[in-house]
Amino acid sequence: ARSRRPAISARAARLKKHALSVRSRRVIGVFVAILTTFETAMGQQPAPWPDASTLLAQYSTLVRGRFDTAAHQTRYTRQHTEIIPGITGTIEKFQRKPAELVQKTTASDGSMVLDGYDGNVAWEMRDGVARLLTGYEAQAFKDAAAFYDGLLTAPIAAQLARNAATVGEARVGDDTVFAICVPGTTLATAEAGGFPIAYISKSTGLLTSTSVGGGNKPFFVRQTFGNYRDFGGLLVATKLTTTSRRGTTNFEHSVTIDEVRWDSVSERELELPEAVRTLIKP
Repeated sequence: ARSRRPAISARAARLKKHALSVRSRRVIGVFVAILTTFETAMGQQPAPWPDASTLLAQYSTLVRGRFDTAAHQTRYTRQHTEIIPGITGTIEKFQRKPAELVQKTTASDGSMVLDGYDGNVAWEMRDGVARLLTGYEAQAFKDAAAFYDGLLTAPIAAQLARNAATVGEARVGDDTVFAICVPGTTLATAEAGGFPIAYISKSTGLLTSTSVGGGNKPFFVRQTFGNYRDFGGLLVATKLTTTSRRGTTNFEHSVTIDEVRWDSVSERELELPEAVRTLIKP
Protein backbone atom coordinates (compact mmCIF):
# COMPACT_ATOMS: atom_id res chain seq x y z
CA ALA A 1 0.00 0.00 0.00
CA ARG A 2 2.89 2.33 0.89
CA SER A 3 4.43 1.93 -2.63
CA ARG A 4 1.19 3.25 -4.31
CA ARG A 5 0.80 6.46 -2.26
CA PRO A 6 3.34 8.59 -4.19
CA ALA A 7 1.62 7.77 -7.52
CA ILE A 8 -1.80 8.62 -6.10
CA SER A 9 -0.46 11.86 -4.63
CA ALA A 10 1.18 12.86 -7.93
CA ARG A 11 -2.06 12.20 -9.84
CA ALA A 12 -4.05 14.22 -7.31
CA ALA A 13 -1.56 17.08 -7.64
CA ARG A 14 -1.91 17.07 -11.44
CA LEU A 15 -5.71 17.08 -11.21
CA LYS A 16 -5.62 19.92 -8.72
CA LYS A 17 -3.24 21.89 -10.95
CA HIS A 18 -5.50 21.33 -13.98
CA ALA A 19 -8.57 22.45 -12.02
CA LEU A 20 -6.77 25.61 -10.93
CA SER A 21 -5.70 26.30 -14.55
CA VAL A 22 -9.28 25.92 -15.86
CA ARG A 23 -10.60 28.15 -13.08
CA SER A 24 -7.95 30.79 -13.86
CA ARG A 25 -8.83 30.80 -17.56
CA ARG A 26 -12.51 31.24 -16.71
CA VAL A 27 -11.74 34.16 -14.40
CA ILE A 28 -9.55 35.78 -17.08
CA GLY A 29 -12.30 35.25 -19.69
CA VAL A 30 -14.92 36.86 -17.48
CA PHE A 31 -12.55 39.78 -16.77
CA VAL A 32 -11.89 40.32 -20.50
CA ALA A 33 -15.63 40.21 -21.26
CA ILE A 34 -16.32 42.78 -18.53
CA LEU A 35 -13.49 45.00 -19.80
CA THR A 36 -14.74 44.78 -23.39
CA THR A 37 -18.28 45.69 -22.33
CA PHE A 38 -16.93 48.61 -20.30
CA GLU A 39 -14.86 49.91 -23.24
CA THR A 40 -17.83 49.66 -25.56
CA ALA A 41 -20.05 51.51 -23.11
CA MET A 42 -17.43 54.24 -22.71
CA GLY A 43 -17.18 54.64 -26.50
CA GLN A 44 -13.55 53.58 -26.57
CA GLN A 45 -14.11 50.68 -28.99
CA PRO A 46 -13.45 51.78 -32.59
CA ALA A 47 -16.39 51.63 -35.03
CA PRO A 48 -16.23 48.50 -37.23
CA TRP A 49 -17.02 50.47 -40.41
CA PRO A 50 -14.86 52.32 -42.93
CA ASP A 51 -14.73 56.11 -42.75
CA ALA A 52 -17.56 57.80 -44.71
CA SER A 53 -15.24 60.14 -46.62
CA THR A 54 -13.18 57.13 -47.71
CA LEU A 55 -16.29 55.26 -48.93
CA LEU A 56 -17.57 58.28 -50.88
CA ALA A 57 -14.14 58.97 -52.38
CA GLN A 58 -13.82 55.33 -53.48
CA TYR A 59 -17.30 55.49 -55.02
CA SER A 60 -16.37 58.64 -56.95
CA THR A 61 -13.17 56.97 -58.21
CA LEU A 62 -15.11 53.89 -59.32
CA VAL A 63 -17.72 55.77 -61.35
CA ARG A 64 -15.23 58.15 -62.95
CA GLY A 65 -12.93 55.30 -63.94
CA ARG A 66 -11.18 56.19 -67.20
CA PHE A 67 -13.42 59.20 -67.85
CA ASP A 68 -11.79 62.57 -68.52
CA THR A 69 -14.31 65.19 -67.39
CA ALA A 70 -12.44 67.95 -69.23
CA ALA A 71 -12.24 66.16 -72.56
CA HIS A 72 -15.91 66.23 -73.63
CA GLN A 73 -18.11 69.12 -74.68
CA THR A 74 -21.46 67.52 -75.54
CA ARG A 75 -23.49 64.57 -74.33
CA TYR A 76 -26.42 62.59 -75.74
CA THR A 77 -28.56 60.47 -73.41
CA ARG A 78 -31.48 58.24 -74.32
CA GLN A 79 -33.72 56.72 -71.66
CA HIS A 80 -37.19 55.25 -71.38
CA THR A 81 -39.78 55.57 -68.66
CA GLU A 82 -43.49 55.72 -67.91
CA ILE A 83 -44.40 59.34 -68.61
CA ILE A 84 -47.86 59.12 -67.11
CA PRO A 85 -49.72 56.02 -65.87
CA GLY A 86 -50.27 53.76 -68.86
CA ILE A 87 -48.18 55.85 -71.27
CA THR A 88 -44.50 55.01 -71.78
CA GLY A 89 -42.03 57.08 -73.72
CA THR A 90 -38.47 57.79 -74.78
CA ILE A 91 -36.60 60.84 -73.52
CA GLU A 92 -33.61 62.10 -75.50
CA LYS A 93 -31.32 64.71 -73.98
CA PHE A 94 -28.97 66.84 -76.07
CA GLN A 95 -26.54 68.72 -73.84
CA ARG A 96 -23.55 71.03 -74.12
CA LYS A 97 -21.20 72.36 -71.47
CA PRO A 98 -21.61 74.07 -69.15
CA ALA A 99 -25.41 73.95 -68.97
CA GLU A 100 -27.40 73.84 -72.21
CA LEU A 101 -30.15 71.31 -72.78
CA VAL A 102 -32.72 70.37 -75.38
CA GLN A 103 -34.96 67.52 -74.25
CA LYS A 104 -37.21 65.60 -76.63
CA THR A 105 -39.92 63.39 -75.12
CA THR A 106 -41.72 61.04 -77.50
CA ALA A 107 -44.68 59.19 -75.98
CA SER A 108 -46.05 55.82 -77.05
CA ASP A 109 -49.29 57.51 -78.14
CA GLY A 110 -47.36 59.53 -80.76
CA SER A 111 -47.29 62.86 -78.92
CA MET A 112 -44.04 64.80 -78.54
CA VAL A 113 -42.82 67.57 -76.23
CA LEU A 114 -39.68 69.68 -76.60
CA ASP A 115 -38.24 71.61 -73.69
CA GLY A 116 -34.94 72.76 -72.34
CA TYR A 117 -32.61 75.47 -71.12
CA ASP A 118 -30.32 77.60 -73.30
CA GLY A 119 -28.07 78.85 -70.51
CA ASN A 120 -30.37 81.77 -69.71
CA VAL A 121 -34.00 80.84 -70.37
CA ALA A 122 -36.02 77.68 -69.72
CA TRP A 123 -38.71 76.88 -72.24
CA GLU A 124 -41.28 74.32 -73.42
CA MET A 125 -42.97 73.60 -76.73
CA ARG A 126 -46.07 71.39 -76.70
CA ASP A 127 -48.43 70.81 -79.64
CA GLY A 128 -46.67 73.60 -81.55
CA VAL A 129 -47.26 76.13 -78.77
CA ALA A 130 -44.20 77.57 -77.02
CA ARG A 131 -43.94 79.11 -73.56
CA LEU A 132 -41.17 80.30 -71.28
CA LEU A 133 -40.86 78.58 -67.93
CA THR A 134 -40.49 80.35 -64.60
CA GLY A 135 -40.17 79.50 -60.92
CA TYR A 136 -39.87 75.84 -59.99
CA GLU A 137 -40.27 74.63 -63.58
CA ALA A 138 -37.42 76.81 -64.81
CA GLN A 139 -35.15 75.76 -61.94
CA ALA A 140 -35.85 72.09 -62.62
CA PHE A 141 -34.65 72.40 -66.23
CA LYS A 142 -31.69 74.54 -65.21
CA ASP A 143 -30.63 71.79 -62.79
CA ALA A 144 -31.22 69.09 -65.40
CA ALA A 145 -29.01 70.96 -67.87
CA ALA A 146 -25.93 70.49 -65.67
CA PHE A 147 -23.56 68.47 -67.85
CA TYR A 148 -23.11 65.53 -65.48
CA ASP A 149 -26.62 65.59 -64.01
CA GLY A 150 -27.73 62.15 -62.87
CA LEU A 151 -24.55 60.41 -63.95
CA LEU A 152 -21.88 60.96 -61.32
CA THR A 153 -23.66 60.97 -57.99
CA ALA A 154 -27.01 61.39 -56.28
CA PRO A 155 -27.79 64.78 -54.65
CA ILE A 156 -27.98 63.28 -51.14
CA ALA A 157 -24.63 61.53 -51.53
CA ALA A 158 -23.06 64.75 -52.80
CA GLN A 159 -24.53 66.67 -49.87
CA LEU A 160 -23.30 64.12 -47.34
CA ALA A 161 -19.80 64.12 -48.85
CA ARG A 162 -19.20 67.47 -47.16
CA ASN A 163 -20.08 66.27 -43.65
CA ALA A 164 -20.81 62.61 -43.07
CA ALA A 165 -20.14 59.56 -40.92
CA THR A 166 -20.61 55.83 -41.42
CA VAL A 167 -23.40 55.06 -38.96
CA GLY A 168 -24.07 51.35 -39.51
CA GLU A 169 -24.53 48.52 -41.95
CA ALA A 170 -27.60 46.60 -43.08
CA ARG A 171 -28.69 43.82 -45.39
CA VAL A 172 -30.55 44.87 -48.54
CA GLY A 173 -31.58 41.81 -50.52
CA ASP A 174 -28.44 39.72 -51.00
CA ASP A 175 -26.11 42.65 -50.39
CA THR A 176 -24.61 44.25 -47.29
CA VAL A 177 -24.49 48.05 -47.36
CA PHE A 178 -22.80 50.74 -45.27
CA ALA A 179 -25.14 53.54 -44.19
CA ILE A 180 -23.77 57.09 -44.34
CA CYS A 181 -25.48 59.96 -42.53
CA VAL A 182 -24.68 63.11 -40.56
CA PRO A 183 -22.28 62.63 -37.64
CA GLY A 184 -23.67 61.91 -34.19
CA THR A 185 -26.37 59.52 -35.36
CA THR A 186 -26.80 55.78 -35.56
CA LEU A 187 -28.60 53.96 -38.35
CA ALA A 188 -31.61 53.44 -36.08
CA THR A 189 -31.84 57.10 -35.00
CA ALA A 190 -31.22 58.32 -38.56
CA GLU A 191 -34.07 56.20 -39.93
CA ALA A 192 -36.38 57.17 -37.05
CA GLY A 193 -35.58 60.86 -37.53
CA GLY A 194 -35.94 60.81 -41.31
CA PHE A 195 -32.38 62.04 -41.85
CA PRO A 196 -30.77 61.87 -45.35
CA ILE A 197 -28.95 58.53 -45.68
CA ALA A 198 -26.76 57.15 -48.48
CA TYR A 199 -26.12 53.42 -48.78
CA ILE A 200 -22.86 52.10 -50.27
CA SER A 201 -22.46 48.43 -51.23
CA LYS A 202 -19.89 46.63 -49.09
CA SER A 203 -19.03 44.26 -51.96
CA THR A 204 -18.87 46.66 -54.94
CA GLY A 205 -18.26 50.07 -53.35
CA LEU A 206 -21.08 51.57 -55.49
CA LEU A 207 -23.99 53.70 -54.35
CA THR A 208 -27.09 51.49 -54.17
CA SER A 209 -29.72 53.85 -52.73
CA THR A 210 -30.47 57.02 -50.81
CA SER A 211 -33.37 57.87 -48.53
CA VAL A 212 -34.81 60.84 -46.71
CA GLY A 213 -37.91 61.07 -44.51
CA GLY A 214 -39.87 58.26 -42.93
CA GLY A 215 -39.76 57.69 -39.17
CA ASN A 216 -41.32 60.76 -37.59
CA LYS A 217 -41.56 62.67 -40.90
CA PRO A 218 -44.82 62.89 -42.92
CA PHE A 219 -42.96 62.01 -46.13
CA PHE A 220 -40.48 59.44 -47.40
CA VAL A 221 -38.35 59.32 -50.57
CA ARG A 222 -36.02 56.49 -51.56
CA GLN A 223 -33.94 56.39 -54.74
CA THR A 224 -32.25 53.17 -55.86
CA PHE A 225 -29.38 52.91 -58.35
CA GLY A 226 -28.62 49.68 -60.18
CA ASN A 227 -27.34 48.00 -63.36
CA TYR A 228 -24.17 50.09 -63.60
CA ARG A 229 -22.72 50.20 -67.12
CA ASP A 230 -19.60 51.71 -68.66
CA PHE A 231 -20.21 54.52 -71.17
CA GLY A 232 -16.95 55.84 -72.56
CA GLY A 233 -15.08 55.26 -69.32
CA LEU A 234 -17.83 56.56 -67.02
CA LEU A 235 -19.74 54.04 -64.89
CA VAL A 236 -23.45 54.94 -64.95
CA ALA A 237 -26.35 53.52 -62.94
CA THR A 238 -28.79 52.72 -65.74
CA LYS A 239 -31.74 51.67 -63.56
CA LEU A 240 -33.05 54.44 -61.33
CA THR A 241 -36.20 54.04 -59.25
CA THR A 242 -37.78 56.64 -56.99
CA THR A 243 -40.28 55.52 -54.36
CA SER A 244 -42.02 58.23 -52.39
CA ARG A 245 -44.80 58.65 -49.87
CA ARG A 246 -46.53 61.79 -48.67
CA GLY A 247 -49.25 61.19 -46.15
CA THR A 248 -51.19 58.21 -47.48
CA THR A 249 -50.19 58.73 -51.12
CA ASN A 250 -47.54 56.40 -52.57
CA PHE A 251 -45.68 56.98 -55.82
CA GLU A 252 -43.08 55.00 -57.77
CA HIS A 253 -41.24 56.04 -60.89
CA SER A 254 -38.49 54.19 -62.77
CA VAL A 255 -36.10 55.36 -65.47
CA THR A 256 -33.82 53.15 -67.56
CA ILE A 257 -30.87 54.76 -69.34
CA ASP A 258 -30.26 53.01 -72.65
CA GLU A 259 -27.46 55.05 -74.20
CA VAL A 260 -24.91 57.74 -73.37
CA ARG A 261 -22.69 59.25 -76.08
CA TRP A 262 -20.07 61.95 -75.86
CA ASP A 263 -19.27 64.70 -78.42
CA SER A 264 -21.90 63.58 -80.93
CA VAL A 265 -24.45 66.40 -80.49
CA SER A 266 -24.72 68.87 -83.38
CA GLU A 267 -25.48 72.59 -83.33
CA ARG A 268 -28.76 71.86 -85.12
CA GLU A 269 -29.92 69.53 -82.31
CA LEU A 270 -29.30 72.28 -79.75
CA GLU A 271 -31.00 75.00 -81.78
CA LEU A 272 -34.01 76.68 -80.19
CA PRO A 273 -37.34 76.31 -82.07
CA GLU A 274 -38.41 79.47 -83.88
CA ALA A 275 -41.53 79.73 -81.74
CA VAL A 276 -39.36 79.88 -78.61
CA ARG A 277 -36.95 82.46 -80.07
CA THR A 278 -39.83 84.85 -80.79
CA LEU A 279 -40.73 84.80 -77.06
CA ILE A 280 -37.25 85.74 -75.89
CA LYS A 281 -36.79 89.50 -75.71
CA PRO A 282 -33.66 90.82 -77.43
